[in-house]
Amino acid sequence: MALFLQKSKPRDGWGGDVWTKPVAVDITSGKVVYKGPAQVITSRQSSCPDGKDMCYLSINPYIDDEQRMRVNLDRGTQRTLTPQHKLGDSIFPIGAGEIYAHYSGNKSNLLRLKGNEKLWGLSLDKAMGSAYTPGKGWNVEYSEKLGIFSAWIGREYKETKDGKGNVVARDSDYRQEMMIGFDADTGKTLWKAKGATTICLPPMGTGNTVLQDGKAYPVRCVFDSGTLKESKETKSKLVNGKIHLEGYDPSTGKVIWKTKVYAVVNDIDVAHAPDDGGASLILAKEKSPTLLDTRTGETRNVAAEERFLCSKGVKYAKPQNGTGGTLLFPCTADGKEAKGVSFGALDAQEADGSHVVLGFTGSVVAYPANP
Repeated sequence: MALFLQKSKPRDGWGGDVWTKPVAVDITSGKVVYKGPAQVITSRQSSCPDGKDMCYLSINPYIDDEQRMRVNLDRGTQRTLTPQHKLGDSIFPIGAGEIYAHYSGNKSNLLRLKGNEKLWGLSLDKAMGSAYTPGKGWNVEYSEKLGIFSAWIGREYKETKDGKGNVVARDSDYRQEMMIGFDADTGKTLWKAKGATTICLPPMGTGNTVLQDGKAYPVRCVFDSGTLKESKETKSKLVNGKIHLEGYDPSTGKVIWKTKVYAVVNDIDVAHAPDDGGASLILAKEKSPTLLDTRTGETRNVAAEERFLCSKGVKYAKPQNGTGGTLLFPCTADGKEAKGVSFGALDAQEADGSHVVLGFTGSVVAYPANP
């Protein structure tokens, strides 16, 4: 099923230019299965956490509050789930497993829901510190198998203001980045990793990792040193940036393997990600194309003619700054765009019935699963 938003005019006399209709299309036939009413949608629709129906967030214009919507695609009916936050608060989904960022006043929290039930709420101030907020970014992985969340939550920069209150400089010590593990049922903190983040990595799948049924380990980048500085006089500059990668146990945070340390200046992207369920990474900072096996941390040289499917994150203007998962592009061993898709790259994909369905910029393509 392909889910997308169709631009629409406001309804019921309301104004604005951000109204859309949620649409679901059967991939095999191209038939429109569902087209909902025009509304102000704040999160792109996706499969509901239980794998059934379609879920998203929208604004109730009568009370100016967010509401969770669920659509039964078989019946073509939508319903509003029971609110689990106070009027005036703000929530936004930040990962699978019904985990939400929850803003109440100036406080940042995490909120775990299950349909119409609230499982737990967590103050990020108490769990991580006052500087940490999803408003500065996030990457949250959920494992139903392990019953855990593994998360990177963004952090406020240190700001310097002049006598008029204007910000004239910012700096950030990347060693203060943090990843954290939570028990999915209780919200209990399981582990913390200082200096750890995912901002130097592209979007990675989890199908072949221990988060699901695989043997590969999720990867984080760890800053051994590095301070980002910017001011009116100078552009952003990373001073003494040094990073290494770690494969880690998401249940305990324990380091399983780690790479050597890479020096970084402006470009902190240290790897490209083949779309293979998190089984490997192409190390961008090596002199020759090198593939990292995320099961063991071992590496091998990659031939120039090898082709992969690399992934990149997607941003949408509407909903404002909305994330839309990932798109793919054929790539060479150095992560650059290439022409053609290899059989090996297709074999690494999960088949949807008889076809492998891939999303590229401007198109969705279906390949036979067994050509």
